Amino acid sequence: MGKDGTAGSATSADDVLVGGKLEVDGVAYFDGGATLGGAIAGGDQAFTGVGDMTFTDGSILAAVDGAGTTLLLKAGGLSGTTFITLTSQNAGTDTMALGAFTLGGTVTGNSQIISGVGAFSAASVTSTADIRISGAGDLYIPDDRTVKFGAYAANDYGILYETKDANAQATLHWFRVTDANQVPVAIFCTAAAVDVDLGFFNGITQPRVAVVDVDIDNWCALGYSADDLPALWMNGVQVVGAQQTGVAAQKVDYATPGLDTEAEIIVAFNTTNAAINTIRTALNAHGLTTTV
Repeated sequence: MGKDGTAGSATSADDVLVGGKLEVDGVAYFDGGATLGGAIAGGDQAFTGVGDMTFTDGSILAAVDGAGTTLLLKAGGLSGTTFITLTSQNAGTDTMALGAFTLGGTVTGNSQIISGVGAFSAASVTSTADIRISGAGDLYIPDDRTVKFGAYAANDYGILYETKDANAQATLHWFRVTDANQVPVAIFCTAAAVDVDLGFFNGITQPRVAVVDVDIDNWCALGYSADDLPALWMNGVQVVGAQQTGVAAQKVDYATPGLDTEAEIIVAFNTTNAAINTIRTALNAHGLTTTV
């Protein structure tokens, strides 16, 4: 039909070849497939009852390919909420903006960079690799919110900036000590002490701050040896706390006229001198003083 018609696929007896334009004022029904060899031009079209659309090759593109070109995919019933916005920023770079959406499965990425996130909320986040924060941004934790370590809900250790005391807001480090092998000790050390069974702090039940030396064979600490009993440890040995009791036991009270002879005075001096030497010996042994 028409002139200059060149048959491509219309070669059978029942086929119709139209060499010019075909105008249909009504509705056209295609019971079989339709093959398009050129572009389709039209206004805003509505497609209803469409099943799956499969693209074996190619893309859905906006009319013009270039910087600022935007393709919108909308959903949401009558509201027509924009669900996905694809905007070409410049050659070779595209930005995809997503509205609110719900994931029903796993999202798999490949070393993705997420930038410009205003807020992130989730019941839990699981990663099989490192989660890193880089660039110029900082990580902010609100006051009175705890960064916790350990298995979920175990709460082995936590750190937070606490504002309960309005006159003395401070950073809190707390430990869970419900099990015998959980000790409330904050250890400062080099990386050499990581994954090492130190064996220094077994059985400790009172909070303590400790420092382990570089070759991991010695330590010092400040803390409590028991309830209401502060103590200091040097070279792994308690030097302040236990010695106070020992020295106090050597103290002798002299009442008038107890020291009324030269011999009694000499005994008193010698006893006092022995107590002083006991203190000096303990201090020297732990490096707090030197022999003079």
